[in-house]
Amino acid sequence: FRRGYGREQRQHFEALLAHRNAQRPTRARAQVLFAVGSLALWQDGDNATAWARLNESLSLAEHLGDTRVMADARRNLGAVLYNRGDNAAARQHHEKALQLSRADGDVDGIRWSLEDLGDMAADKGDTAHAENLYEEALSLARQIGDQFGIASILQCMGNLARATGKAELAGELLREGLSVFMQTVRGRDRIAWCLRDLAFVASASGEPERAVRLLGAADAVREGTGIAAPPTSVGTIQETLGEARRRLGEAAYVVAWSEGRAMSLPQATTYALEPSAPVLSSS
Repeated sequence: FRRGYGREQRQHFEALLAHRNAQRPTRARAQVLFAVGSLALWQDGDNATAWARLNESLSLAEHLGDTRVMADARRNLGAVLYNRGDNAAARQHHEKALQLSRADGDVDGIRWSLEDLGDMAADKGDTAHAENLYEEALSLARQIGDQFGIASILQCMGNLARATGKAELAGELLREGLSVFMQTVRGRDRIAWCLRDLAFVASASGEPERAVRLLGAADAVREGTGIAAPPTSVGTIQETLGEARRRLGEAAYVVAWSEGRAMSLPQATTYALEPSAPVLSSS
């Protein structure tokens, strides 16, 4: 999935679910239902399929008493509800997932739930609570050596800093997160998200040309993964691009977008990691 083969993986799992020997109520079936629902959610933005498969996974896990799968399914059901704008119901799923993971001693699950709840607190404007949740999550990720988790939380903390007007701190945290994502085999899609978020920082810092280049690069990297754009960020992307177009003029805007789209992944990340880097040539 993280290497860009999510659609093939989803097709493989769907075929497994349809097999006549896979109809028994087993943990393996619950896990595959969870995998299909998760791929539908994160790979394709298919909230309807994600909702159906994840609920089926949750029901089966509850029947089996499998708290690990129950927590995983609830976390992603929370994400579906968040995408739909039902934040209250999403929070309930995330809180229940955290409770299940704590009872199970699943440190990785606890870390994910803390991050999810931190995102929701940040969206509500509860900065202090979000910071506390992120700090606990970051501590756990470092405790278990989860590089992907460390990078993910740094990205969240960077976005929180940006939302509270701390553009310089936001840039530092996002660049640190990007550097860690670059060292993980699972991080290509999140590299695209970091490029996007650093574009938002550039826009807030009065650098519209840099913002457009970064968004162009992010779009190209995301396309390469085959992953749908997160629905919660589409509006902000369009607003950022619209503001940049007004400030730069059409000709300069088109050039900056084309330059960003033409960057290779190494060029894009090198450009993003420099606070005020020049445009890299395509040679």
